[in-house]
Amino acid sequence: MAGLAAMAGLCVLAWLAQRWMRVMPEALSPVQAPASSPFENGDDCLVDAARDPMTQRDLAVAVEAVEALLPQVQCERCGFPGCRPYAQAIVEGAARINRCPPGGEALVAQLAELLGEPLLPLDLSRGEPEARSIARIDATRCIGCTKCLAPCPTDAIIGTQGMLHAVIEARCTGCGLCLPPCPVDCIDLVAQVVKE
Repeated sequence: MAGLAAMAGLCVLAWLAQRWMRVMPEALSPVQAPASSPFENGDDCLVDAARDPMTQRDLAVAVEAVEALLPQVQCERCGFPGCRPYAQAIVEGAARINRCPPGGEALVAQLAELLGEPLLPLDLSRGEPEARSIARIDATRCIGCTKCLAPCPTDAIIGTQGMLHAVIEARCTGCGLCLPPCPVDCIDLVAQVVKE
């Protein structure tokens, strides 16, 4: 597992170096300039990355490496509709590495090391880091409205109209997206019990 992480880290670093060379060609002296300029016809338009399969492959590897570190809670507190879009935004430079409260400071440190970026403090405007939790539905209050089903990103809630709903604990990430739509407030997040 450590070898895989090291290989992913090297791929990410290689991708970042290529990205830097494409974005910062003025930093290269004429002697160091690559044979093919990243600029078309000497103007200020970068070559379209979609036409460069190496860039797309490296981008995909970098996104996979970042996503592998994310906690997969799918809570959307980072401002993106899940962990994969957040990983994509980090790699593309559209989001900072410190926007994931479930991952906390440890995740920020791992991402900084992987991407070679400076260590940033956790962005607390996105929420406080907290212990992992899971959703529980109170059977005495559930009316079977099904409003909690659609927002669940992992399909961890089962049930049908007019019937009691239940949470599949093995699939629940504790994201809390099922709480706001519940009209009778019958869903609670409880601390996840770690089984040994």
